[in-house]
Amino acid sequence: MDQAMSGDLFESFLLDSWETLASFERLVAALRERYDETSLHDLAVIAHRIKGTTALYGYPQMSRLAELAERLLELRPRLDEEGREGLIAFLERLAVCLRGALERVSAQEGEGELGLTFAELGGTALLQQLLSSAPKAFVRKTVDGADGRQQNLSEQLTSFARKNAEIWTYFAPEAREHIELMRSILDQGARRGEDLTGLFRSAHTLKGSSYMVGCTPLGDLGHLLEDVLGAAREGRLDLQGGAALVLAEGIDLAERMLLVAEGEETDLTRVHRHTRRKLLALRGEEDDSANIVPEATATPEPAPAPSAARGADASSTVRVSTRKLDDLMRSVGELIVRRSRLDYQLEQFADLERLLAASTERLSRTVLEFEEKYLHPHLQAAGSPETTDATAEPTAEALRPASSVTATVSELFDELEFDSYGDLNVVARAVSEMSADLAELQQSFTTRLSVLREESESLGKLARSVRTDVSRARRVPFSGAAARLKRWARTRGADILKLDVQGENVEVDTVVLEALTAPLLHLANNALAHGVEPAAVREALGKPREGQLLVRAEARGAFLDVEFSDDGAGIDLATVREKARGRVNDAQLNAMSDDELTSLIFLPGLSTSSEVTSEAGRGVGMDVVSEAVRRLGGQVLVRSVRGVGTTFTLRVPLTQQITDALVFTVGDLLGGFPTGMVRALNEVPVGSVLVTDAGEQIDLAGERLRLYRLADLLGYTPPQEEALKVIVVESGGRKSAVVVDGFVGLEELAVRQPGALLGDVGYLAGGALDRAGNVVLLFDPLGVEQLSGGAVSTGLPKVSVRASAKRVLLVDDSVSVRRVVSSMLSRAGYAVKTAGDGAEALDLLRVDSDFSAVLTDLEMPRVNGFELIEEVRRRPTTAHLPIVVMTTRAGDKHQTLAKSLGATDYFSKPIDEARLLRRLADLTSAGIRA
Repeated sequence: MDQAMSGDLFESFLLDSWETLASFERLVAALRERYDETSLHDLAVIAHRIKGTTALYGYPQMSRLAELAERLLELRPRLDEEGREGLIAFLERLAVCLRGALERVSAQEGEGELGLTFAELGGTALLQQLLSSAPKAFVRKTVDGADGRQQNLSEQLTSFARKNAEIWTYFAPEAREHIELMRSILDQGARRGEDLTGLFRSAHTLKGSSYMVGCTPLGDLGHLLEDVLGAAREGRLDLQGGAALVLAEGIDLAERMLLVAEGEETDLTRVHRHTRRKLLALRGEEDDSANIVPEATATPEPAPAPSAARGADASSTVRVSTRKLDDLMRSVGELIVRRSRLDYQLEQFADLERLLAASTERLSRTVLEFEEKYLHPHLQAAGSPETTDATAEPTAEALRPASSVTATVSELFDELEFDSYGDLNVVARAVSEMSADLAELQQSFTTRLSVLREESESLGKLARSVRTDVSRARRVPFSGAAARLKRWARTRGADILKLDVQGENVEVDTVVLEALTAPLLHLANNALAHGVEPAAVREALGKPREGQLLVRAEARGAFLDVEFSDDGAGIDLATVREKARGRVNDAQLNAMSDDELTSLIFLPGLSTSSEVTSEAGRGVGMDVVSEAVRRLGGQVLVRSVRGVGTTFTLRVPLTQQITDALVFTVGDLLGGFPTGMVRALNEVPVGSVLVTDAGEQIDLAGERLRLYRLADLLGYTPPQEEALKVIVVESGGRKSAVVVDGFVGLEELAVRQPGALLGDVGYLAGGALDRAGNVVLLFDPLGVEQLSGGAVSTGLPKVSVRASAKRVLLVDDSVSVRRVVSSMLSRAGYAVKTAGDGAEALDLLRVDSDFSAVLTDLEMPRVNGFELIEEVRRRPTTAHLPIVVMTTRAGDKHQTLAKSLGATDYFSKPIDEARLLRRLADLTSAGIRA
């Protein structure tokens, strides 16, 4: 394998391996001083790294030895002093064996016979003695809760996610990616070797990453899945029929474990036990306690070659958190806004250019008139009608030779005073030159403006390209939502429903996909509770015994259409009408068409079910669907035929945050509707408005639409005009006509969701800045309809204001310490500002001294903690600040020096969190001054 690697690759492997092995040896030696769960976890992480690196580069024996260490250490064995000594001796021999192998690899002599070497060093004997003397120490333990009782599986998962929130932000998406990959391969029927290898690798990575971050339950499940897939890959298990179903159950369980960790209230204990028993049966076992640790001398499994491990695909991927993509999309939004403002400024420049051209022309004309009147009056006289009449006889003066004319002009100039003539000439010449300069400047200005316009157009193209690329980067396949639906179908309707999903490869913004999953599950439950008839009824009607559900995703322009169809009984409009009475006035109800009646199923609290069950009758399902889609800037369309079935179409933008909108004026406000909702713009005579019991209506293009006046709804009186400016919008399957004061035009806007102050204003979907920097309020048509039905309030909703958090300056040269302590302080309600050393802290305090306390390390580069304390106390603006020292230096001399320089308190690392927070609360609340 050495020969297969390039020189650079080989050197990279050696550099990384020697550094990692040195860390492993150092941590093993440290076990004699400190034997606890943290130390064992750190060692397990290093062992996992050695295992992965050596396997990747084709050294299977080294990988197997590292795996042996990892499997022992991940159990966190609680041993007595003799047992600890035995474990440390075992790890020391394993490290010696790895070092010898790495030395041979460095000399390009291969790994050697590591199993034999390890046995000769006594490693195998030590392992057997260790397992026989303390067998219970190497069995996985359940996690105890804070009250000392054993936590069940759901509590373990929830507790882990809560205590490791930062880790969860990147671990959970990675785990889901591997779960979805396994499910996708399994759904397609994994028969080929490469498919089984892909499944195996995903299970292996899921196991490794789970153990690495400390999520043991998920790591154990990944381990079981890996073992089953390993047996299938080696031909010892036929992954067909029942085996594939059990594997699918295991994959579903992994996803449910993630959901439970994130707050889903489900007790997985029984499901986990049942699925685990099935997986163990596939592995040919009833209990896995005997197989916790693999044989050290077992024949190593061949590791994949570097090229295979890295993938033959030339394209590579990088996992990026959704939060980072959101930040990037916000930056793109700012780019769009700035580019729009640049266009606006260019238009202002164009206006200035036109004014400059007009001024230049006027100045040139004035100069010409001045010259003709004062400097060359004879030319004006010669050009008069009296002297230019074609029928007049030429005078003797006109027939003089040029020399005579020149003489006459000279005589005329002689009659003028020289000084007066000279001043006038100088002024005229200066003005003439200024006119020429202005003309040249105007030409140069026009040329530069043209170049600037071209640059602006290029920037616009670049901004659109960046927007497209970032939007594409945020997109994920629709299969993510489809997988949840398939799992629902397997667990809820395996015998009575048949689910068909089309368009799984359609890519959609990850935020949109996450927001659509819950509505789709609501529709699925609704179809099961209301749509699909019992099997006997279906057979009597000539329908298939199983209900047919079809989910089709399709990208149409800038929108995603997700159709959810069932072949059930359809919507009973008579029942809808009756259920809606009291919610909609009778006049409106009686005037509604079938389509309008159908759309009433989205009213909050309306249900056509005759009884309330756990699945139906509460009237919240369709309301949830409508609300979720509306918040995405989309709409829900519904078509239903009684006895044939119902189709819901969820139409949402493919991407969020940046949208094209029709901007209009309403009084002093600028408003907008997303262009996807706009159907038409019209100007209609005031006299064409129909006043009915159901409200104002107008007829447009053969349709009668309800009319809503934004001016009336917002509480101001618009100017009287002969024609109304009307925007026809469609949302939730209903069209309506909205009257505005004026149309502005289409603009590309970076949308921001309403904040805390406007979050409860139902008719607002968001806000943005137009290219001139003005605020544009995006209106929600459904919210406008709801607003028209109740009292209008022009005031803003009241919000509670929290006291501002106390600010703390944290100074430490360790990134890890800064992150951990910052998280700890943030959880306690402090606003934390960090600095990497004393010099950076002093720079911060020079411009901003408004802190409640300073927490500092002692040993730091540039300016250490002692120097920082001394300088903080010296400065008048910071001398009063409490200073808390956090350091590994626990000696009396260090404490004495720090307190003599002005330290308020002194803590030794590792920090007692509760004690530190209590002391900090006392210092900041009491406002202690030095």
